[in-house]
Amino acid sequence: MMETTLSPIELLLASQVGVTRKVSNIQNNVKDLMVSTKEGAFWNIDIDGAAAELAVAKCLNIYWNPSTKPTKDSDVGRYQVRATTHKNGNLILRERDVRNEKYILVTHNSVTFTLVGWTWLNDAKIDQYLVVGADGKSPSWWVPQSALKPMSTIND
Repeated sequence: MMETTLSPIELLLASQVGVTRKVSNIQNNVKDLMVSTKEGAFWNIDIDGAAAELAVAKCLNIYWNPSTKPTKDSDVGRYQVRATTHKNGNLILRERDVRNEKYILVTHNSVTFTLVGWTWLNDAKIDQYLVVGADGKSPSWWVPQSALKPMSTIND
């Protein structure tokens, strides 16, 4: 695992990127992939994602392009980043994830970010981790932290 704390200015930058992404999605009528009933989740998903990307870039010493427009590019360098506030949370993959890239799970408490581990998409999208969608949601793959490779091997 790797851990970093974002400074106040880094948190401000990530929050601005996240809010801009959300507003862009609203303006372009882009449907959210994640729907949560948690208060504040409407904005938090994008802000948390941007902050996790910044944390990965900081830990791996990679430039972070704080893009506010949806692209098919990787989130940071050649990696995809997934974030959760659940300390023991899973890395969640969706049907739309199709490029066999390395996916990094980041857990956080909004200030301190832990890069838990990583996996290749093709190693994770297996029946063992498949969760059938409920309430009209698409199926997804919930990869437990125990199945992730250590961050020390990310460049192997």
